[in-house]
Amino acid sequence: MSFDISGSLNLTGFTTRRIIFIALSTVEILFLSLLSLFPSATLYVIALILCVALCLSTGACLGTDCTDVNFLPSLSAAISDEQPQRSIWMCFICISSSIRILLLFPVSRVYRRLCHTLGGAHLDWMVTPIFSLSTVEILFLSLLSLFPSATLYEAHRNCLAIFVFSSVMFMGFDTCLFIRMAQHSKNRTTVSEARRKSWLFASYLLLLTIIAAFYYVHTTYCPPYVYSLFSFFEYVAIVINVLYQYYANCLVGAVPMGVLLEHLSCSDKKTDRIDLAYFFNQQSSLATIQN
Repeated sequence: MSFDISGSLNLTGFTTRRIIFIALSTVEILFLSLLSLFPSATLYVIALILCVALCLSTGACLGTDCTDVNFLPSLSAAISDEQPQRSIWMCFICISSSIRILLLFPVSRVYRRLCHTLGGAHLDWMVTPIFSLSTVEILFLSLLSLFPSATLYEAHRNCLAIFVFSSVMFMGFDTCLFIRMAQHSKNRTTVSEARRKSWLFASYLLLLTIIAAFYYVHTTYCPPYVYSLFSFFEYVAIVINVLYQYYANCLVGAVPMGVLLEHLSCSDKKTDRIDLAYFFNQQSSLATIQN
C-alpha cells in the first residue's frame, strides 16, 4: 500500500513539474520570439530613418569641413550633437543593445546544439569566439554612439574601427561555421542558410570597401556629392548588418522548443539531436541519428 502511495506521489510531482516546465517554456518561446523578431532587428533601422529625416528637415548636419554641397548626412553627423536626433538614437541603441545582450546566451545554446546535430562536436570551439565578437560589437556600437564625433572625434573613430572590425570577424566566423555545417550535413535548409549568410557577408565587405574609397576621395579631394554617396552606402551597410543579426537571432526559437521536446520525451541526449534535425527539416537523417 505504501508503495502505491509513494508511486502516486512521485507521479503527481512529476506531472506538476512537467506542467510548470511546459508553461515556463511557452512563456520563454513567446518572449524570446518577440525579442528576436522585432526590436533587436528593427530598432537600428527605425532610429536611422528618424535621425536622418530630422536632420534633412533642418539641414543643420549636411555641411562638412570642405563643402556644403551634400544631400545626405552621415550617421555620425546626424546623431552628433543635434537634438532630438541624439536622444532618439541613444534611446533606441540602449534598448536594442540590451535586447541583443539578453539574446546572446539563448542563441549560443542553439549554436552549440547545431554544431552537435549538423556539424559534429569538433565545431564547438567556434561558438565561443563568435559570441565573444558579438559582445564586443554590441559594446563598441554603444560606445561610438555615446561619443559624439564633433566633440570627441578620436574616441568616436577608435570605437567605430573596433566595431567594424568585430562585426566583420563575427560575420566571418559565423559564415564559416554554417558553411562547414552545410558541407557536413548536406541539409537543404542549412545549405540555404549558409548561402544567405555568405551573400550578406560578401555584400558587407564590398560595402565597407566602397565606403572606405568614398571617404578617402572626400577627405583628399572633396568633390561635390561624394560625401553624400559615402553616407548612402553607410546606410546600406547598416541595413546589411541588421539583416545578418536578424537571421542569427531567428535561431533563438529553437532553444526553448528543443528543451521542451527533450523533456517531454524523457529519453537520452539523442532526442536533442532529433529535435534540431526536425527543426531544420532533416528528415532523411533521422534514421541515422536514432541508430
